[in-house]
Amino acid sequence: MIGLTRFFLFALCTLLALAGADAHAEIAFTDCELTSPGAVGGTKAQCASFDVPENHGLPGGRMITLNIAKVSARAGEPKADPILFLAGGPGQAAVESYPQVAPAFRALLADRDVILIDQRGTGKSHPLRCPLPDASDPAAPLPDRDELQRLARACLDALDDTSDVAYYTTRDYIADLEAVRQSLGIEQWNLVGGSYGTRVGLSYIQAHPTRIRTAVLDGVVPQDLALGQDHGLNLDVALKAQFDRCRDDSACSAAFGDPSRTLEELRRRYREAPTTVIIPDPRSHHPVEVALNHETLAGTVRLYAYSPETMALLPLLLHQAREGDPQPLLAQARMIFSEIEE
Repeated sequence: MIGLTRFFLFALCTLLALAGADAHAEIAFTDCELTSPGAVGGTKAQCASFDVPENHGLPGGRMITLNIAKVSARAGEPKADPILFLAGGPGQAAVESYPQVAPAFRALLADRDVILIDQRGTGKSHPLRCPLPDASDPAAPLPDRDELQRLARACLDALDDTSDVAYYTTRDYIADLEAVRQSLGIEQWNLVGGSYGTRVGLSYIQAHPTRIRTAVLDGVVPQDLALGQDHGLNLDVALKAQFDRCRDDSACSAAFGDPSRTLEELRRRYREAPTTVIIPDPRSHHPVEVALNHETLAGTVRLYAYSPETMALLPLLLHQAREGDPQPLLAQARMIFSEIEE
């Protein structure tokens, strides 16, 4: 009896070990190169795909495929706790975004791999895409609230056959990350996230605190902040604080006046008389036609308020546009919008 018991335990342990080995081997990486708009050159990596349930509460239901990449450490034997990069947005894909921020990871890659997992619904992880309104005519009015709601409803209806959008949330993304972690046999990893990626990081820490070794969260989005509806108010506060600094600084105000008033003047001007301007593309230097309207102005100001370096350019760009030279503003708009759209 004792001999049979020992044999049974040995067999059971062997089966469990084999099951564990199979689970860790589910993700097979192959060589690839990551590219991204605005990035110089590509990034050598290894890419893979990994299937997870769309509804983690229904394992036998529809499966979706996650897009994964690994940027290998320079060390021959990397440390067991890799870096997990969490992209922003929400809507950015980690694999697509990484080449733009790759220089920031150079030191970390000395002895740790960097893992990239496109959030479900983004990049190549079962993307959810909606057609955007035609904005080629700068004089055409943008869709109003009712039209935008109609377009959103039409997109949701079109997605019904392939996706249940109820399961494309931060919580589902965390479940995906955990599934990947377990499949790769990673005990702990180090989180690096920016913007919306900080929301994911905080939620991951709350859900699985023992699986996180360290976390670097840049531009933290508080858990009680409603993404979307508070952005306009927060932007107004940030712009006022920065523009007041210029107005109260003698050299800045002498050169650029009051940036707040300049912005309001340009908003009125471009609402009343939208047009297009031909400028040299800042990347290719080929002539391109760019819309000069309220939406271009508002979008550029919003995106340039994200960092002190770009925020510092706004008094100059706005002043030049008010004085009749909008090309520098439009060149900046062209660069940042191209990175988002591509």
